[in-house]
This record gives sequence, structure tokens and C-alpha cells, in this order.
Amino acid sequence: MNNAPHIQNIQTIFKQLLDLDKKLIFKQNLGDESLTKDLEADFQIFIKRVEQILEYGKYIPAQLLEIIHSTISDLISLLGNIAKLKTADYISQRGNYIRDIKNNFNNLENKWPSIISYIIEAKGFLYDDSIKSEYDKLMHDLQVNAKNTLAEIRNESEKILKEAKEIANQIETRARKTATKLSVEDAQNQFKEAQLDHLKSVKLWTWLSLISLALFVGIASAFYFDLPKLEEGLMIYKTVIRATILISIGAVATFCLKILRSSYHMYKHNQHRQRIANSIGSFVESAVTPEQRDLILTHLVESIANFGNSGLVHGDDDNINASKFVVDNLIRNISPKN
Repeated sequence: MNNAPHIQNIQTIFKQLLDLDKKLIFKQNLGDESLTKDLEADFQIFIKRVEQILEYGKYIPAQLLEIIHSTISDLISLLGNIAKLKTADYISQRGNYIRDIKNNFNNLENKWPSIISYIIEAKGFLYDDSIKSEYDKLMHDLQVNAKNTLAEIRNESEKILKEAKEIANQIETRARKTATKLSVEDAQNQFKEAQLDHLKSVKLWTWLSLISLALFVGIASAFYFDLPKLEEGLMIYKTVIRATILISIGAVATFCLKILRSSYHMYKHNQHRQRIANSIGSFVESAVTPEQRDLILTHLVESIANFGNSGLVHGDDDNINASKFVVDNLIRNISPKN
């Protein structure tokens, strides 16, 4: 295969391609409108392909070398035309020139598999036992390394997943403890503030109850020892007034005592809540699993809500008509009968 003339022709025209001024053919002075960004990388690949063709040209058929020569010649012609264009004409035809030059690059790329095939077959790579054995050894080593790498990746991933689960469990445990601690502290503060309010209420109604009872006893004693002798009609009138005053004071005293009893009941109820809230931290810390912790919290919340019967409040209501009922009976009994 005598390819020397064809190779010489390609060398000559390739030298002409390399001698072209890149600043002119790529219009580098035009900035964004230049061809450098669009064609520089493909142009360098084209150059390397031609250099390899010149190196192994003796294994390539003459007909294929003629096609390569024609491709290089067309490229030189296109680039030469671009270098001669004025700026306005170049900008108006820029897209067409980019398309034509890339088509030229693609023509060589389309022939490249055939060129490689001729070179490989001519050098006898397919029939060389040493190359085949090296290839088999290389493939075996690649398979072994791939298996080892996959096994290492699997082990590392399992280890990472295990560590991630442990960290997640630790974070969840700390978050639960922190949330529980914050909730318990908030509840303790609320119960403490409520306890002060209830204590103030108990003291207030205790004083009001004592004052009303003392007033009732004092007025009743005064009425008992002050018994003027009056006519029957006037006596009945004064008796009704005195009874109404005593009943009113007694109703006020009864109301104060009932509120005192309710306030004291709430005071003891809140004290019960406060004691349980102060013990929540100890109970929760004794839990081993999150399920046990949730169960303990549920029962403690139920204990806070359920106080039980303290014996102070029985659910009875005040009878508003009691005073009126007593006065009506008194008047009915002391009124003269016809």
C-alpha cells in the first residue's frame, strides 16, 4: 500500500491550516461575536485527529486519505473566506459559517471509526496473543477490583447507616428529654403562680367569712338582749325587719364560707398538681424506652387532671330562695289569724 504521495499532500495542506492566523479566522477582536467560544475546542480536536492520521497514514487506504485531504482543503477555504470578510458581512453570515465549519469537523469524525479499524487491523492487534492475554488480564483485574470496591462501598454504607441510626436515636432521645424538661418546667411555673393566687383567695375569703360571722353573732346578740315592749303590730314589723337583717347577714356569711370552701378546695387541688409536676422528671428519667416514657407521662397527666373527692365540694348549689322561704314562714306564723 503506497500511500506516501497522499500522506505528503495531507502534510502540505495541514501545514497551511496550521499557518492560518487564529485572530483573523476566529475574529477574536469582536469579543462575544467571535468564533473562539463556538469553534476553538472542536478545532483542536480536528488538529489532533489529523496528526494521528499522519502518524498512521501508511495503514489507511488511499481513497480514505483523499477524502481527508478534501475535508482539510474545504476547511481551509471556509476559514480563509472568514478572514477576508468585513465585520458587517461576517456578522450577517456568522451562523452559516459556524454551521458549515462544524459540518466539516463532523465529516472527519464520521470517518474516524473506519480509520481506527484500518490501523488496528493493519498492526495485527486483533491477532496478537500477548495483547489478548493482557486484555483478558486487565478485564479480570477490573472485575476483581470492581467487586472489591462494591463490597467496600456496601460495608461502608451499612456502617454509615448504622451510625446514622444511632445518632438519630440519640437526637430523638435528647429531643424528647429536652421537650419533656421544658414542658415540665413550664407546668411547674404555672402551678406555682396559680398556687400563690389560690392562697391569696383563701386568705381573702377567710377574712371575709370571719367578719361576716362576727357581724352575724354581734347583731344577733344585740337583737337578743334588746327586747323593747311594743304594740303587737309594731312588734311584728320590727321582728320581720330584724329577721330580714339576720337572714341577709347569714346569707352573706354562708356565701363567704362556700367561696372559702371552694377556694380551699382549688388550693389543695393545685397543690396536688404541683407535687405531681415536681415528680414528673424523676419518673420520666426512670423509663428505659420511649414507649415507657410516653406511658408514664400519660398516667401522670391523668393524675394531674383527676384530683378525686376532697370532701370539701359535693356539687351542691346555693339555694337563692332560702332566705325568702324563711321570711315567708316567719311572717305566716306570727301574723294574726282571723
